Amino acid sequence: MTATLLIAGLGYTGRAVAIAAREAGFAVIATARDPAGRSAPEGVALIPFAAAAAALPEATHLLLTAAPGEAGDPLLALCAEAIAAAPALRWIGYFSTTGVYGDRQGGTVDEATPPAPGSPRTRRRIEAEQSWAALANDHRAVDIIRLAGIYGPGRSAFDDLRAGTARRIDRPAQKFSRIHVDDIAGGTLAAIATATGGVRILTSPITNRPRAPMSSPMPRPCSASPRRRRSPSTRRGGRCRRWRCPSGRKTASCGARAPGRRCAAPGVFPPTARASKPSSRRKPGPDGLKGRSALTWAGKPPVPHQDGRSRITSRRGRGSG
Repeated sequence: MTATLLIAGLGYTGRAVAIAAREAGFAVIATARDPAGRSAPEGVALIPFAAAAAALPEATHLLLTAAPGEAGDPLLALCAEAIAAAPALRWIGYFSTTGVYGDRQGGTVDEATPPAPGSPRTRRRIEAEQSWAALANDHRAVDIIRLAGIYGPGRSAFDDLRAGTARRIDRPAQKFSRIHVDDIAGGTLAAIATATGGVRILTSPITNRPRAPMSSPMPRPCSASPRRRRSPSTRRGGRCRRWRCPSGRKTASCGARAPGRRCAAPGVFPPTARASKPSSRRKPGPDGLKGRSALTWAGKPPVPHQDGRSRITSRRGRGSG
């Protein structure tokens, strides 16, 4: 026998559950107050809400998405006896709200937290939950699914900004419970698969992990120091060149050539040299190319000092210790 899911109320969440259940292999029937003015997803049978009792004998699963009114739950008021006598019905799911817990001043709640409704709307929710829970028996599980604030396609902060209806909530350290509509559909199918009954809360996990600041320095390929320095040639108005690390890594900025700056590769030191004053005429360097600055190696081996240190001779014959 094919499992048949009857969804009372093809609204925003009901549509998402209908699509997920159809893809999972269910035969899906959904109700609407005005079927002529609403389109159903492909593969979903849409019937008037008043005809829900006629679809109950073949339903194996029943999901209620409509909120209760002042007269109570609309489906129970319509066909409570037919629901209790449905021969194949083995699971009932009722979409409630986490609003039944009232204002907790930023505190957290779980399934074991006693409800504390603070408005007529949430009190009607508690009454509807109790009425549906009373239909559970040895062959039928009833899941009371309390949903957090729902968002998804067409219902997000960006959509509110585009529509000009966005509101700013300034509450420091306040945590907000939200859940995506697709996660509601997945959680509902998981509840159907387990069919244990009871109270469930569907919300996105809350994390307190701090986010990295946007001004965090990026790692440098060839410089051990995160601080960027200007080379002598840049300070004196000379041409800023780039030096390729002998280790084969990416090209480092000219600041890596400053004395004392070591390449990240072990045993590799950038060349250091003394910059000359800029000249209006570019003379060819030792390799015959024009435009070389005084930082170019002169092709001469280091000349030892009397104290044992080495010095590198620049093209003009001046060296740096």
